[in-house]
Amino acid sequence: MISTIIAATDLSDRGDRALRRGFAIARAHKARLIVLSIIDDALPEQIVQDITDEAQKSLGHFVKTLGDDVSCDVRIQSGDPTGDIIACAERENADLLILGTHRDRNFLDLLRETTAQRITRLAHMPVLLAADRDERPYETAVLGADFSPNATAGAELVAELAPGARILPVHAFHVPYRGMLAQSGGADDLLESFSREPIQNDALWRAKADLPDKVAETEIVEGSTATVLRDVARREDAHLIVVGAHGRIGHHRAFLGSVACDLMRNPPCDVLIVRDRTA
Repeated sequence: MISTIIAATDLSDRGDRALRRGFAIARAHKARLIVLSIIDDALPEQIVQDITDEAQKSLGHFVKTLGDDVSCDVRIQSGDPTGDIIACAERENADLLILGTHRDRNFLDLLRETTAQRITRLAHMPVLLAADRDERPYETAVLGADFSPNATAGAELVAELAPGARILPVHAFHVPYRGMLAQSGGADDLLESFSREPIQNDALWRAKADLPDKVAETEIVEGSTATVLRDVARREDAHLIVVGAHGRIGHHRAFLGSVACDLMRNPPCDVLIVRDRTA
C-alpha cells in the first residue's frame, strides 16, 4: 500500500515535474505527500537564507496551484541534499521517493554520478525519476525483465502504482561477434542459440513468481538493455520504464546498476528504479 510519498525538488523546472507527479500519485492513492527541498549548506550563509526565503514563497504558491485535495507537508531546510533526502525518506518510512531529472551536463555525467543517481543508489525505497511533463496516469509500463526478484518487485509495484496499466516485460540479450558471423552465414543459428536461455528463464520466472494479471508476454530482443527499453517505450508510447537497481548479479549498495544509470542519464520518460522488497 502506498501511504507516504516524498517528492524532492531543487526548485527548478525539472523539480516541478517531481511535484506534479507526486501530487497525481498521492491523489490517486489518498496518500500523504511530503514536498521536500534541501538547500545546500555548503553555500554562503546569506545565500542559503535568501534561497530559503524565496523557496518558501514560490514553492508554497506552486503547491497551492496543484490542489488542496492532497494531504501535503512542505519542508524547506538547509543541509546535504543527498543525505538529508535519504534520512527524511527513511525517517518517514516513505513508500516512494520521487526525484526530478538533473540538468544537462552530459560530459560530466560520464565522470561522476549525479545527485539523483547517488540518492537512488543509497535509498532503500523505490525511486521514481519524473522526466515526463505529462502527469497523466500510467497506461503502459515497460519492465526490464532480467527474471530476478527485482523484476518481480517492479511488476508488483507498477500493478499497485497504476492498477490499470499494461505491463510489458522486455528482456535484452547480447550476441557476441554477430557482425563477423553474419558474413559466414552463421548469425541466425547463433541468435537462436542465445535466445534459447532467456526463453527458458522466462518460463521459470513465470512459474515461480506470482506476477500480476496485467503482465504481458515477455518480448525477448537482441541488443543493449537500456537502448532496447527506450526503443520499446517509444514504440508503445509508454510513459514509464521500470528497472531494478541492480542486475541479476551483484546487489552491493556501493554500485547502481549500469542499466539504471544509463536510463537516469537520458530518460525518454519516467523511470522507476526498484529493489526486491524482501531483500
